[in-house]
Amino acid sequence: MPRFQRLRRLANANSTRLVLLAFAVQLLLVAVAMASVYLNAAREVEDRDGALVTELRDDLLVVWKLGGADEVKALVEARAAGAGSNEVLVLADARGNAITGDLPGLPPGLTQAQGWQLLTLEAPGVASGRYRLLWTRLDTDHQLLVGRAVAGGEALLKAVWQALLASLGASVPAALMLALWLGRLTNMRLAAVAEVAEAVASGDLSQRAGRDDSHDAFDRLAEAINRMLDRIEALVTELRMVTDGLAHDLRSPLTRLRTRVEAAQAHPPDADTLEEMAAEVDRVLTMLTTALQISRAEAGIGRDHFRTTNLADLLETVAEIYGPLAEEQGLALTVDAPPGLAAALHQPLMQQALGNLVENALRHAGGARHIILSAGLGAAGVVLAVADDGPGIAAADHATALSRFGRLDPARGDGGMGLGLSLASAVAHLHNGDIRLVDNQPGLKVLLALPGGSAG
Repeated sequence: MPRFQRLRRLANANSTRLVLLAFAVQLLLVAVAMASVYLNAAREVEDRDGALVTELRDDLLVVWKLGGADEVKALVEARAAGAGSNEVLVLADARGNAITGDLPGLPPGLTQAQGWQLLTLEAPGVASGRYRLLWTRLDTDHQLLVGRAVAGGEALLKAVWQALLASLGASVPAALMLALWLGRLTNMRLAAVAEVAEAVASGDLSQRAGRDDSHDAFDRLAEAINRMLDRIEALVTELRMVTDGLAHDLRSPLTRLRTRVEAAQAHPPDADTLEEMAAEVDRVLTMLTTALQISRAEAGIGRDHFRTTNLADLLETVAEIYGPLAEEQGLALTVDAPPGLAAALHQPLMQQALGNLVENALRHAGGARHIILSAGLGAAGVVLAVADDGPGIAAADHATALSRFGRLDPARGDGGMGLGLSLASAVAHLHNGDIRLVDNQPGLKVLLALPGGSAG
């Protein structure tokens, strides 16, 4: 029973079906080629015999027109005397009796009609067998029959057929070997991909499918799988970083909150203590809400809420919200955007992302005097920017600043959560764009490059 089950699995395997299909296709192609060769050979033999008979008949007709019956009789007697067994010539009278030739008369079954006729002849003057015959009436008293045995052509076709069968016998094992090689090659390529998938499933995210740069279907499959694994590895790494970041950043406010709760259990809390506890709770909720928004944006959730938005109005709204806070810190918050520029955006998320960038500038751009919100058309679409003239960020720290919970050391403990730039990056990704940090000389400029957009 186990052996039967193995045979059954082998028969149902896709690789077995592929081998059988390749084998059948090759045999079909060989059969078609053999049939074509045989039919072409048969046609050539038939055309050759027909041309010989037609040419002989035409020669006799010329002799008939020039010399009459006597000249035709003399030529038929001369040809019949040395024609051998391949040709048959008969000059007959009106009743079909032979005047001269290879037969005593016109053979039974011959119809007095123009065109080729195939009859079997058995007479003392010719070899028995099938003949291709051409009948012609010369006048009311004379008939002419010209023919040629098909035995020679049939022998040639038989030899061709035997050669084709021998070729078929040799091609069957060759086709089978080629089909098996094709099946083995396919299995090897797919088995390599399966091994990578199994290694990844066991936790080794560093594995990648091998490529040969042939750009065939297998190579494109390996490339697609590698891109998918790169994305999975990046998401897992980011998830690990998010988990570590959340654990680190939530520990302090939750510890402070627990301390205040324990103090409140021992002594009734005053209004200031309750306010501080509420602020810690708000901080934790804000952190979790922002992290959730980043995850949803990176997953592409929210594209159905895109609306055509006037960018100047959007930036004015952000400036109106954060303008008073900027004035308190002695900064001028201005907007630089053409009035007719518009783009399809998730307006609430983009507004929050720009607001977070302004908050970052207010919090970290110590010594700055200006914050500029701007919008314009770039080479690939719309470019939104938040620029300040503060101390800026070193180019070596740009990647850290963009990572989730990635705050630079001087920023630790300043009340920030390290999610402002990360949210802006996720919102740019939601819009199929990207984010870049550039030196504003002095200060920092954050660029959100988004595809699309139009100027009114």
